[in-house]
Amino acid sequence: MKKIKAIMISLLGTFLFLTMFNKIVHAEEGNVGFNIQMLDSNAQHDKKASYFDLRLLPGQKETIKFRLNNTSDAKSSYTIHVNQAYTNSQGFIDYTDADGAKENDVPYRIGDMVTYGKKVIVEAKSSVDVPIEITMPDKPFDGQIAAAIQVLKDQNKSDNQINVDYGYILGLKLTEADTEIKRELKLVNVTPEVSFGQPSVVVTIQNPTMDAYGHLKYVVEIKNKQDNKSTYSKTYDSNMEMAPNSLFKLAINTKDQRLVAGDYTLKLTVTDAKDNKWTFDKDFIISKDQANKINAVTIDQGKEDTVRYVFIIIGVLLLIIIVVLIYWKNKKHYNKMQ
Repeated sequence: MKKIKAIMISLLGTFLFLTMFNKIVHAEEGNVGFNIQMLDSNAQHDKKASYFDLRLLPGQKETIKFRLNNTSDAKSSYTIHVNQAYTNSQGFIDYTDADGAKENDVPYRIGDMVTYGKKVIVEAKSSVDVPIEITMPDKPFDGQIAAAIQVLKDQNKSDNQINVDYGYILGLKLTEADTEIKRELKLVNVTPEVSFGQPSVVVTIQNPTMDAYGHLKYVVEIKNKQDNKSTYSKTYDSNMEMAPNSLFKLAINTKDQRLVAGDYTLKLTVTDAKDNKWTFDKDFIISKDQANKINAVTIDQGKEDTVRYVFIIIGVLLLIIIVVLIYWKNKKHYNKMQ
């Protein structure tokens, strides 16, 4: 069995930034055997927030702490990450992948701003206060740096079984002012790809600002330029989000429809709860080679084997028929000779 790595996440508290943070996903502590607790910071901006909402100055150094409580009966080791926010493939702000923001053009990398121990060992039924030192950029900025502290319990893993990583996420938001950011969106490119195992047209959208967007709605239409007829249309209205300075790859799945080579136009409208609206028109091409390759590994996958088996069966049947005919003819000829 292939190794499957699933992350069970628990957010401590409501986990909402002033704009948008992830919804709560709770992992039962009985399965986890530990929990984490945010400790008070003098730099906490929103005193009611259940995540670190820090208001700091350019160049300022601040050390924050969280308490790691080992509630199990055995000494345990834990891995700590501080991950930058990114927009995941479902269109929501996420923090669980340390490399999730790798492709994003962020002005400040959280990994360059924090210092902390990557491994923490806690005795059974004990607690340890874990410090994280933050150094703000020297240059002032408006907006926010969105990140999160991820704590995973180390386990003995095997390639022969399903391995589950139990952990918690604790939000970390860094700001210097309450200046409102003008929202922007950019359409980067449109390409035919395989997404979620289906033929897809993938639209890459960029949030170039240091602001997190929430309650996003996407209305998509794809038209064939040859006859100007709509070949696909869909509305994505699930209160989707975008992390600051992030890319979102909106996969328009055609499901059971084959990709057809040709010239197309994408019409995309994006709106948010603040009455912002962005409209994009983008021409793109699906080549025959692209369509054939994508269809081959999605819709047509397995069909070649089926066709091959059908021909084998037909061949075997024909061979049997030929053998029977030869036998019948020879027998008839033999009977005439008697």
